[in-house]
Amino acid sequence: MVLCLIFFLGIVMKVYFVLSKIAERAYLGLKSFSLYVNRLKLYLWGIDYGENVCALGPLRIRMTRDAKIIIGHNLLAVAGYNSTIDSSKKNVWSVCGSASLIIRDNVGMTSTGIYCNDKIEIGNHVLIGAETLIMDTNFHSLDYSIRGTSKEGYQHKGTINTAPVVIGDYVFIGTRCIINKGVNIGEGAIIAAGSVVVTDIPAWEVWGGNPAKFIKSLNH
Repeated sequence: MVLCLIFFLGIVMKVYFVLSKIAERAYLGLKSFSLYVNRLKLYLWGIDYGENVCALGPLRIRMTRDAKIIIGHNLLAVAGYNSTIDSSKKNVWSVCGSASLIIRDNVGMTSTGIYCNDKIEIGNHVLIGAETLIMDTNFHSLDYSIRGTSKEGYQHKGTINTAPVVIGDYVFIGTRCIINKGVNIGEGAIIAAGSVVVTDIPAWEVWGGNPAKFIKSLNH
């Protein structure tokens, strides 16, 4: 009886080992597939990108004819089954009108939503935590009489406030932050997870909260 049990457990372990190897190969196959699909998306959208750009998992790109996206070297953008937070999310880059999105060298992001109607610039060596939103627009007018109507996007487009967002080099933005229009985040700053940034943040400082406030200075 004991020998039969040991034999049965041995078979189960072998089957588990084989299935785990198959699953691992399937995962690596999906990973490679999404990498090449996303590079094809960049090419078809006419996006200027550097060497070693690696976008794994779902990537949604929305651009108008006059919009521009420029990506530097060594971008790592992960989402979906590659994300450690929520496998249902994706990276979304939406650039409208004549706006420009600039992502410089050695940037990492996970399931990040970037919505650009003016200009968003992300510096070198920036890390952006999962499900962070970066927006340079209010999206809607502050005038209740036209907010949410068909007029808002056309005749009254000028009533929607926009302002550039600049994120300096070596900035670290924690997971699920919101970076609002007109914000300038200085070099080396750290934004705590879940923060809502509505004002400029000086270089080499830690900020956090809603709205984000100064926590401490960093040695560098």
